[in-house]
Amino acid sequence: MHLRLTGVKRFTISRAQPPAPVSGMTNLDRVAGTPHRPGHVRVRDKSPSGRPCGGERGPWVSGSAHQAMRRNRQRRRARQSVQTIKIRPTDAERSDAGVTDGTQTEAGTSPARGKYAPVQLDEREILQRGLDTFAELGYAATTVRELARRLDASHNFINDRYGSKENFWRAAVDFALQDAQPALNQLLAECRDDDERLRKVVVQLYRLAANASGLNRLMSDESTRDSSRLDYLHQRFVKPFWDSIEPTVNSLMAAGRIPRVPAHILYFAVTGPALALAQDPIADRLNSAASPTAEQDRSSMADALSGLVLHGLLPPGPGTETAAGPRPTPATPR
Repeated sequence: MHLRLTGVKRFTISRAQPPAPVSGMTNLDRVAGTPHRPGHVRVRDKSPSGRPCGGERGPWVSGSAHQAMRRNRQRRRARQSVQTIKIRPTDAERSDAGVTDGTQTEAGTSPARGKYAPVQLDEREILQRGLDTFAELGYAATTVRELARRLDASHNFINDRYGSKENFWRAAVDFALQDAQPALNQLLAECRDDDERLRKVVVQLYRLAANASGLNRLMSDESTRDSSRLDYLHQRFVKPFWDSIEPTVNSLMAAGRIPRVPAHILYFAVTGPALALAQDPIADRLNSAASPTAEQDRSSMADALSGLVLHGLLPPGPGTETAAGPRPTPATPR
């Protein structure tokens, strides 16, 4: 029998023929194929990965050879640990190479958009940028990575802080609508009659649509899709708004001041032109001689449009003050 050590954790035995039985061999020795040798140690055959191969017994080796194998294993482990330490750069090496993980402790370096990169924006700016992105691209085309890019944050920032893209969308909508309903309730309480109440509500709605163009575009886009987001907008803004002015509308219909039409027709008549206030590109093409729409006074545009809508929806009565002055009372025919 010839024993050959290969230098890796594997030992092979080459033998031309099985050894002949000798006296004094036990049954276990006969199975293993080698008799017991005084001063020797039996080792297990191992694969190149260092794991025993099926638990089979290996050859008998001398005690000194066994100690040499143990020293070789220790040396290999030591070399592997040293190589692992060398692969990981030190702080000095990172500083010399200009590597940064985006933490605040690295003065003089710009934060990177890494896993632990801090967000340099406050909550209001984060929600406003998110609202503008959803309004520009639409919910389906707005990815988490695109939001992170516009926020200059890591790609997992949205999920870590808000839980999901939809939760972030809702937070942005809540931020945009947080003052709308309280301001409307205060306005309704200050009005004296239904005519004045409806006029002021329409004027305020158009001003909100003109100055919050991102929210206006988002609502215009979501209103065309039957989704849970539309349910949220209806519950959060549309229904409270309509419930506030419905008694006024019913009173004006009963008095014959406005035509009797279904509720959704009247809703379209009031809110439809307001949604058009976000269509700056087409407005610039229709009025190319004027300055760009984005540079004009948004509130003045809203007042001009609301006055035109109210003139057709709620014509002023005789002697009522209008933008052009008091409306003359028609003469009685003789």
